Parts: sequence; C-alpha cells; structure tokens
Amino acid sequence: KNSSTLVDKAKESYWGPVDIYVGGAEHSVLHLLYARFWHKVLYDIGVVSTKEPFKCLINQGLILGEVEYTAYRDNEGKWVSADSDSSLSDCIQEKVPADKVCSDPVYSFG
Repeated sequence: KNSSTLVDKAKESYWGPVDIYVGGAEHSVLHLLYARFWHKVLYDIGVVSTKEPFKCLINQGLILGEVEYTAYRDNEGKWVSADSDSSLSDCIQEKVPADKVCSDPVYSFG
C-alpha cells in the first residue's frame, strides 16, 4: 500500500536480513541462488540495505534418498508412540534398523 517507494526502509530493516537459512545442496542451487540473485538486484538499485539476504547458511548435507528411522523410549524403556501425549524431550532417542521397521499401523513394539 505504498505508492511512493518499492520497499519501506523501516520494514526492510525490521524483516531483513533473514537470520538463518537452512537447506541442502540441491536446495541451495535452486532457491538460494534465486533468492540471492534477486536480492543483489534490489541491493544494486538501492531498494534493500544489505548485500546478502541471509546472515547465516546452514547446509544440512546432500539428500541421498536413504531413510533413517528414529524411535523413542520412555525412562522405563517402553516405546513411545509418535502420537502420544508424552513429551519426546523427556525420552531416549534410538535409531531403528530399516529391517526392523513395519509399515503396518496395527503393529506395535513389544
């Protein structure tokens, strides 16, 4: 609703730059490159005040198509369902081998 300028300086200062950008290698090649390109254009014409749109980039690595299964146990060693009311922060995280994972919703851990 600002017909006099493309970006309000106060709002640009408040909203940018983004603190942390999290993405993998594939993501950074596409979205990150696109976002950085357009931010540079806006910086070059004086619309934004920072050279980069993100303060920090965290690259979570390459997506290999491999699945890692994680389950949680309570303090007594019993499995905790993902849809339970228990707080997972109080539970013990455990990696589960793929051959031990069952997709049958009726199945439950002993």
